[in-house]
Amino acid sequence: MQTIKFPIHLQDFEKHPIDPKHVHLTFSNETGYDGTSFDCQFPTNVSAKVNLNLLCRLNVSTFLASQTATLRYIRISDTGSNFFTGSRPYLLNKLNEALTSHKLTNFAKLPSVNIVQTGKTDITAPIFAGGVHLKPTYFIGPSGHSIAKIHVSLMETESGVQWGTTSLIFRNTKDPYGGEIACDDWYNKTVNHATCVVRLNHVQKHHGGFPGGNSLTNGTYQLRYIHTADNAFNKWGSGFNENDPNATLAAINKRLPMGRKLKQLPHFQLVIDHNADTTPPVMHSMKISPTNLTATGGVVSVTVQIGDDRSGIKEDSIVVAFDNGIEVFGKHRLLPCQFNWFNPFGGNGEVYEQKEGQMEEDENDHEGRRIMFLTVTCKIKIPKGSASGNFSLSYVQMRDLAGNSFTACCSPPLPGSHCGCDVLEQLNSLLPPSQQFPALPSFDFVETGPVDTQAPILRGATLYPTTVTLSKKGEGPQVNITAHVTDNISGVVVNEVTMSFANGFHTIGCYSFKDYQGLAPHTNLKLKCSMHIWQGATAGTYKLHNLYMVDRVGNRRSIEGNATTVLNELNKLLPKGQKFAALPSVTVKPAM
Repeated sequence: MQTIKFPIHLQDFEKHPIDPKHVHLTFSNETGYDGTSFDCQFPTNVSAKVNLNLLCRLNVSTFLASQTATLRYIRISDTGSNFFTGSRPYLLNKLNEALTSHKLTNFAKLPSVNIVQTGKTDITAPIFAGGVHLKPTYFIGPSGHSIAKIHVSLMETESGVQWGTTSLIFRNTKDPYGGEIACDDWYNKTVNHATCVVRLNHVQKHHGGFPGGNSLTNGTYQLRYIHTADNAFNKWGSGFNENDPNATLAAINKRLPMGRKLKQLPHFQLVIDHNADTTPPVMHSMKISPTNLTATGGVVSVTVQIGDDRSGIKEDSIVVAFDNGIEVFGKHRLLPCQFNWFNPFGGNGEVYEQKEGQMEEDENDHEGRRIMFLTVTCKIKIPKGSASGNFSLSYVQMRDLAGNSFTACCSPPLPGSHCGCDVLEQLNSLLPPSQQFPALPSFDFVETGPVDTQAPILRGATLYPTTVTLSKKGEGPQVNITAHVTDNISGVVVNEVTMSFANGFHTIGCYSFKDYQGLAPHTNLKLKCSMHIWQGATAGTYKLHNLYMVDRVGNRRSIEGNATTVLNELNKLLPKGQKFAALPSVTVKPAM
């Protein structure tokens, strides 16, 4: 392994410090070495600064052939949650656009580094020699899951196997819909040997509105696909026909010498106990503090206790949210606890502050534990300007490691959900009478300040360039949008701002706005978005056709219609001297 070092300089002109932990640069080769890429490694003891100088370290395999690696991807974010990101082939244009906006010298070309190999190079990918050692049978028992340990050996004597890109896929030989088992989680790694650990889950029943997961079925699971690479980025395996075992076997044997060719593909039997885990996790209790809050906005803590009988709780599946019930779709939006994992509602959740789990040893689990009982606390942040009222539990989701899931909800928070406003009945259906909830958990909130009843306002929007020409191939021309959006009290939810533009035949849209110049926290924002105009779009002038914005308490602004309607609706909200003279638009010319 050799290391290439070089300095980089970053600057934030809005005076937000740049955190080195949130700086990512990737270099890769452009010719002949598909998949060769290197990530910059930065020192861990550097603090966030407005002007940041970092030393990038690229770790290069000793056996890698000489080549030039060029900057392929960059992502930088500051402490104000603003970020810059870009990737080839548009990276050079994005870098220079940012430099030009601050009157700085542009890059003539993307930064690159030369890698010169003076010793022996590795030009041969690892060879799969059938070195897969399997137990004859894996059995999914009462716990609802089992751990398969698959030992794999590859022939690689130079740079060593790159296990992070090595994967094997096994499929049921009799049932094409009987599930797929992927082997790509490696342990005990050496130059040419490692152990893959696979969790075999038999998905059982679902309680509530969301079905989930695919089931494994009994049968013979046979190797159908293998992909591997070494540390010199020589690849082998892609292109096998996953549904044709003969093609997979022939591709493997083509690289093996006489006397070592395989007679059959590695395989194993899977047997499922149908008395396995069939019940989802149960919520035993929920405590809220305080239950009465009088403030201008505020914070409420929610502690839940959840248990599972056999397979164990899947932590990142837990979601709870509250609603004040003003409207079915919530003029005042759902308030979720995020628990430090994926939050499907966006917006107001805060990460958990503590959690305690009762662990049960499981000899089949390579992590050596299953969470059978979990106590977890999160905080709900109530936005300033929220309406006073009683917020009650309106959404619960839980899942265990066997795939059994529970969902209960009232206001439909997600597309396709099936909610019947029977949250209390659903929760109690899994509990004995003596442990049932007497009423839905809730808290009372009194807003002492003014209540936010006004939706955000669009005060200005600019498209640039104002004229583009369609391309005959590729992604199409890029159009950038800057928008000035304000809200009176609670603040704009940036990631829910959308705009679309129409010419009478086709529509193009921007659906991922970012805050690039916040003039005040959430209430007075400059937003930016980029969109590509697809090849099949018709030429013409695309004018603002649809605008959607929402604030943190759920007030929504939706304007849609022809040019006259949209212009009139926008200008109704603005004082004299600030009205739109014309709708934001871009002219699209046909391809030359």
